[in-house]
Amino acid sequence: MENHTLTAAYAAAARLSHAGKLEEALVLLEPHFSALDANANFNVKPSEESHSALLLLASLYLDLERLSASEKLLSAALSTATPAQAVDLHLLRGNLYDARGHVRKAATERVAALQAAQSLDEPTRLLVQVLCSQANNDFDAAYKLALEGIAVGSTTHPHQVVRFQYLAAFAAYNIGRYEDALLWVTKTIVHPQATRSQQTDCLRLKSLCVSLEGRHDEGLEHLKAATYIARTGVSWEYATHLALDTARRLLLLGRLTDADELAAEVLARFPATTREVSLLRANIALTRGELRKAHTALDTATRPSKRPGSRELLIVALAREEGRYPEALSELENLIQHATCAPLLYQLRLQRSPVLWQCGQTSEAEQEQAELTSQFTESLPREIQAAFYRMEAKLAYLREDWAAGIVKWKQVLRLEPHPINQPDNWTLLGDGYAQLGESAAAHFAWDRAAAQPVESIWVRRAKERLEAS
Repeated sequence: MENHTLTAAYAAAARLSHAGKLEEALVLLEPHFSALDANANFNVKPSEESHSALLLLASLYLDLERLSASEKLLSAALSTATPAQAVDLHLLRGNLYDARGHVRKAATERVAALQAAQSLDEPTRLLVQVLCSQANNDFDAAYKLALEGIAVGSTTHPHQVVRFQYLAAFAAYNIGRYEDALLWVTKTIVHPQATRSQQTDCLRLKSLCVSLEGRHDEGLEHLKAATYIARTGVSWEYATHLALDTARRLLLLGRLTDADELAAEVLARFPATTREVSLLRANIALTRGELRKAHTALDTATRPSKRPGSRELLIVALAREEGRYPEALSELENLIQHATCAPLLYQLRLQRSPVLWQCGQTSEAEQEQAELTSQFTESLPREIQAAFYRMEAKLAYLREDWAAGIVKWKQVLRLEPHPINQPDNWTLLGDGYAQLGESAAAHFAWDRAAAQPVESIWVRRAKERLEAS
């Protein structure tokens, strides 16, 4: 395993992996790691070079969904690993168990990584703590640890500060501290030691933050800047994240055909993105009202995702669209049980309240509405404010309080940051006026819905209402 041929194989495999040619990279590396003894251990202590090559091979197995091969390789390597190498191996094995849906085993691996890091220097220990906290979705702890890492690194290890800033940005975003996230994103982007991958990721995160306020054009500009950086040498995985983030932004703008075409290009070039592309296509089909296509796309996206809960949220939306409210409620309950960041938990509960009513649990729905109202503030992002008033509007309609519902739909329309949702909002506003017998106001709202320049089933539904009236 320790010879000059590994050096050449690793360098070539790294280039191929970088370009998304995972199978070709695998063929180059596999022969160098086949020498396992009867106890499935390596016979010699790996060098730093062979350790890096081993991590690449294990990651390739993971990306190609050859999970058993990855697990065998990592387990064998742990028998002779140094503490620093053991940290990498346990963290990667935690990702492996996450991919299998084994949450407890993944958490155990991260505990082992923390134990292995005890003999390392303080900044490295803090870094491992941040990574483990984020992997366990404890973003509050991750943010505090990242800030501690910035303080420690500033005095003893300046070269590590940028990595802690980078991790602080993502932790802050996940706990709803969007201004803090933008601060650390900016500091990372301009840091002289920031890698292209870190700059690319931070521009993606900046795009997400501004899109919460409906600034989609600005968000797309950040994604364009990130794509420019990616073209100068960032790996295939970053490039696909950028492309799929751009497609998701196009979907929110109502440009479903453009989003679908971009997703097809990503899949054609990088087959390993099948699950993420399938989830995006399911969302596109659902938005178009093509429910059978949505089901088909979801059926091809069954393994655990790097975007936790994304498939389950689509199952909720599809079940609600088809009137399967108990199933929607069950999925929401599961998501709420496992939600670890406050903004996500609040948004999930906003969805649950009307579903509780539709399942006949009216008192529970009203109690949840009261709790959510007490937690509402106008400092929340526009996306969450709009979702709050949407919940109130739907509950008002379920109570047949059409006048109250109309007031709430008007607030939704004022705050809504995503063009794709406006046909839905205008149509349901018109429905409220129709229930009150105010046909002129109903026609005006349906006309506005039908005129929205987006691809949505609600545009067609608005036109059908106009024709029927």
